[in-house]
Amino acid sequence: MGSIVDQKKLNTKDWDLEDKLISFEEFNDPYNGGYYKSHMRSLLEKRPDDYLNYALGDSEVTLKYLDFFMGNVIDVYNEELIENVHIPATVTSLADEISSHYSQEPYDSKTVKNIFQDIFRGIDVDKYLRPKLYNQEPPRDTREWVKVLSDAVDGSDNFEFQKLFIEKLKPYLARGTLAYKKSKKGYIYQKLIGSAPAKNQKGSPSILADRINFKKLYEDNPKFDVSNLINQKVKVSKPKFAISTKLRNQYADHAHQFNYTRNNVPPTIDNILTKLNNASIYSTVSWFNNKDVITWSPEIFLTTQLNFDQMRKGYNFIESSTVDKKHKKGSHDQFSVRPDSVYNDGFAMAREAYVGGMNLAFNPGIITSAFKYKYDIDLKSSYVDAGHLIPDFRLDCKPILDVHDLDSNILKNYRKHSQYFVNGAFTIGVANVSYHFPDNVKRVPVGYKPLIKDQGPIYVRQANHVNMTVTDIINIVEHGGTVRVHRIIIPEQKILDGHVACLAPIGKMQHWSLICRNEAKAKRDKFDSKSDEYRKYDALQLFYKLLGNGGYGKSAQGLGSGGTRDFLSGNTMYVPFSRNTNPFTAAQYTSIARYQVNALMDLVEQTYPNSLVPSLTTDGFIFCSNNLLNEEIIRQKCENYFDNRWVIVNKNNFGGQFFELKSHNHNQKYTEAALINIRTRFNMTEDNHIKALVGLQPNSWTTDRLIKLLEKDTVTFKVDDFRMQSINDMKHSIDNKRYVSMKTWKQTKWLNLSPDDTYQPIGFVPQSDFGYYLTRPFSSIEELMTYRKELKNYRSLFPSFRKKYAKQFMGLDQTVRDYHHGERIEKHVSWVKDDTYLKGKNYPEILENYKKEYVQKVMLRYLAQHSDEYDLKLIYNDLFQDRYKEFKSFNRALKRNKDQFINPLCVLRENIIDTLRTYRIQD
Repeated sequence: MGSIVDQKKLNTKDWDLEDKLISFEEFNDPYNGGYYKSHMRSLLEKRPDDYLNYALGDSEVTLKYLDFFMGNVIDVYNEELIENVHIPATVTSLADEISSHYSQEPYDSKTVKNIFQDIFRGIDVDKYLRPKLYNQEPPRDTREWVKVLSDAVDGSDNFEFQKLFIEKLKPYLARGTLAYKKSKKGYIYQKLIGSAPAKNQKGSPSILADRINFKKLYEDNPKFDVSNLINQKVKVSKPKFAISTKLRNQYADHAHQFNYTRNNVPPTIDNILTKLNNASIYSTVSWFNNKDVITWSPEIFLTTQLNFDQMRKGYNFIESSTVDKKHKKGSHDQFSVRPDSVYNDGFAMAREAYVGGMNLAFNPGIITSAFKYKYDIDLKSSYVDAGHLIPDFRLDCKPILDVHDLDSNILKNYRKHSQYFVNGAFTIGVANVSYHFPDNVKRVPVGYKPLIKDQGPIYVRQANHVNMTVTDIINIVEHGGTVRVHRIIIPEQKILDGHVACLAPIGKMQHWSLICRNEAKAKRDKFDSKSDEYRKYDALQLFYKLLGNGGYGKSAQGLGSGGTRDFLSGNTMYVPFSRNTNPFTAAQYTSIARYQVNALMDLVEQTYPNSLVPSLTTDGFIFCSNNLLNEEIIRQKCENYFDNRWVIVNKNNFGGQFFELKSHNHNQKYTEAALINIRTRFNMTEDNHIKALVGLQPNSWTTDRLIKLLEKDTVTFKVDDFRMQSINDMKHSIDNKRYVSMKTWKQTKWLNLSPDDTYQPIGFVPQSDFGYYLTRPFSSIEELMTYRKELKNYRSLFPSFRKKYAKQFMGLDQTVRDYHHGERIEKHVSWVKDDTYLKGKNYPEILENYKKEYVQKVMLRYLAQHSDEYDLKLIYNDLFQDRYKEFKSFNRALKRNKDQFINPLCVLRENIIDTLRTYRIQD
């Protein structure tokens, strides 16, 4: 925040050092907050002036940032994208509010027209409107009425009286008596028919008088006194209509699409007709954005009564009588949500189809000479781009397609069936499918989230009865997979044509924020990079960038299994839904990212054969090649081969760019340095061109430091994880009557420099003393989970990328096999099943078991295999006497371990052969 408002923050560690409260090493540690930072009371007592400067400096920065932020919020309000000026909790909450504005706009004119025609088919709607004229005379007080009517229509400044007249007599005015007008300054105001055309001119009271139902007015209010209008209490009787069964039934088909009543139910046709009758007094009305007026009609009235937001979401909320301790009463969350059981029974499927970004390490290891050039290629503005490819859709009507057991040929030839797949690969929809890939498939393009607690998406060659988006199943088909569709639901949606009107609400917000960001960047670039104006517009473009990126997360808020801590009670509760939570939208964002990143990977690999993609993250991948990459050739191929909808979006909004070459170094596009690709989202190059170190503090853990660990064959190391204490933590863990400051807490954890086994290793390519693995997708979730579980403890002990270890490792039988125990069948990795048990729930336990038990058991197996080569008696006396009381017990153990599996990794690490060399029997 300080950099945005150009104010440097005071460093309390300077005072710590002066007062000898910390060492020089602690002062230079960026993750050591120092003493005074967490002991403000001491700072106040020992350095009152410094405390005052620090506190006021913080306040000034906060107020300056608030001024910057609120200025942007006011701009958004002036665009009439939010209803009120307020301080949003976060930028993402502001993005959510703007998206909600678009969600409440009419879906399209055709939808309203169709609903209107369905309800009033064969019905004369005019009979439910007010008459155009009453042509009645007031039964009494004629003079007073003439005066009142003249005051109401004359061109004077008595606006308060005109408002009073409308307020009191509105129920008795004829059709078209009132109109909304727009002033020269752009203000919207109401005007009575017959009013003077300009100030200080006379109106036409007789025109207004013909449009008042005097008879009904005096029937309802026999003592009505027009001369004392301000004090009159007008009683209004509801109009009575003869409503046919036909009209009631036709309305019932659409009742769920209207704004619900306070009792959370659709309004009756009686209520709607009463509102229609009352609304018919207008000839023009202000429209949704309040920037203009539009001619009133029954169809326009219907538009204001329909709940377009709920049409798009397909759900409502009901406070159930049942109890869930994680549900806060009145909260809109996964407990209280009620999807439309008629038109949105795909809600649960869509929720399960939503999985996070695609993050995989295909080739863990160290890549040096095999490939000269290493690139970090990212999709251009991935989630904002995706938002421009999500069509507006509805979940309140019959879907385009809802079938069981879809003909597989229809899916294979989806482009020829545009009546279903209306937006090609970007068609919104969900399906329950089974799929499989050939055994020789190189990569699986999509994953699914199994019903296992805290388990992320998995990428395997086959799965049965899993829920996926239509985009994902098309992605499978386009990559050689076979799909069996058990059920597919494609909701009603607009056609993507490159125009903003066809986009879903969050996409419209992202488009608006993208335009604003580009405008801010254009203004910024007119100034010197060190000037105040440059900083001002740079901060502004960053604001709009964060705004656009914040939309996707809000579409998924509350869908997961995680919770949030309630500030008042401290209990963990369900995360409430946002204004725009929608599993269809959330799932589509990540599906499009997967589709696009796979398409880009395929194209780059086809352009440069014999290359390698060792790692993939949500919106980008690392590319290794012996050819220099030509950006323009790739860009042109993207334009020629990608889906035309995608091409149009990127031409219109991103300057025709589909990707960008990223680097942590300024103006660097590739590197020739070694790539250290440990596992998913943990990779780096020696020159820091690529650097993603999830789980490590980047300033504390440098590339050089990690490389030295690898060179020393260090596998597992200790990390201090720093977390800032939240306000919730402070409230519920500390006496809030005492003054405390925000503090950080430290937690020790263990990280290892080993693969995460997202794919199965099938080969190893040496690179000097190290190298990298070749892999393939696991066959099934059972294989994947078994392999990960059984390799986990070994991964914390043995150097995976050192050539001599990798050679031994790849010589082991990595197959996951079935083992029968009576009628029970268990899966195990072949060599792990044959090995002696290496136990432990965490690294310290694993290491202790390894040293005390495991190494001796492996050595015993080795001796059993080579018993005739060693002096067993001497070995027993020196190495095994503590384990076996007698030599004969040791000898029996050797016989039991004859022909047992010997872990060569342990033999190598413990140098067992050299250790036993002195016991070898001489020939």
